[in-house]
Amino acid sequence: MCRQLGRVELALFSLAVLSLFGCSVGTVQDCEPSVAGETPAADQTGHEPARVQLTHDFGRVLPNSVNAHRFTFRNAEDDELSVTKVRSGCACATPRLSGRTVSPGGEIDVDVAWHAGNMDRDEIRDVRIELAGRRRVELTLEVRGSVRHDLAVSTSELALGRVPVDPAGIRRSFNVSNFSEQDWRSVEVDAPSWIWTDVAEIHAPALLQDRVAPRQAWRILTSIRSTELRPGLNSGELIVRPIGRHGEATQRTVRVTVEPRPAIIVIPSEVHLGSYAPVERISKTIHVDFADEIRPSSPEQVRVTFGRLDWKWEWKKTTGRTWELAFSCAAPREPLIVDEIQ
Repeated sequence: MCRQLGRVELALFSLAVLSLFGCSVGTVQDCEPSVAGETPAADQTGHEPARVQLTHDFGRVLPNSVNAHRFTFRNAEDDELSVTKVRSGCACATPRLSGRTVSPGGEIDVDVAWHAGNMDRDEIRDVRIELAGRRRVELTLEVRGSVRHDLAVSTSELALGRVPVDPAGIRRSFNVSNFSEQDWRSVEVDAPSWIWTDVAEIHAPALLQDRVAPRQAWRILTSIRSTELRPGLNSGELIVRPIGRHGEATQRTVRVTVEPRPAIIVIPSEVHLGSYAPVERISKTIHVDFADEIRPSSPEQVRVTFGRLDWKWEWKKTTGRTWELAFSCAAPREPLIVDEIQ
């Protein structure tokens, strides 16, 4: 049973609440809106435009690196084509054309330079070129790559949210990968006092669900030390470093946040009804906040019990995890006393 203590200045009663229970992958800030959803108009022949797509995969690339590839388009139409529009799905992908017209059977080169982002993620960028002749042609040039630091982490943040007051059983893990050109003995983690960590080597890193297989990989298991947590939001950083790396040192940071909270919170914890006439009816509303792990899906799953007074109660509305409980009773014919709600 989950209990919440409070105080009520009124005749003795108790309350118990129970639960019965292209910008695409990895966009960057300078990306512009995609035009993929536009429906092209028919050309002067009444036919839909011819669509051609060319793709190049750079594989693993370094963060903030510039990667270039030359695409070659051949005009398979019977007449000359002229470039009428060039659009990049992202400012990080820049096209350069070798010409503006293509004769029948001729070719045009398009150099696409892609500036990779700084985060460990897979990115896809595209450039769209429209050419017009008797029949329109829509040419899509797509570049993709897996941006990975030498020391890569599978996440930059572990947001545990609001957890029970004793969150010792809450564990999270993330992967650390070595994409450098040399082996490391292992990795080490510096953590705040309220986070316990353990490092385990992944002996088959190729089995990780990643587009590019790392040289080595480790799984970092984290657990919360509940006795070290402060009330309210706790925030800290895990600093991950390689062991046995030669040359320039490197490290990655993973942010961890957690907020301990009781399973059930009654707001307010004290209800002061003041003075009243014996013929009056006393009414009050309180809010009951349920933790995620015990949150009921409907009022029928919650039982409310009172003490010796004949209280009438109802759930008035629910919003997220917070429910509103209204209760009332005839004023007792005895002096007020102070008691605890359990």
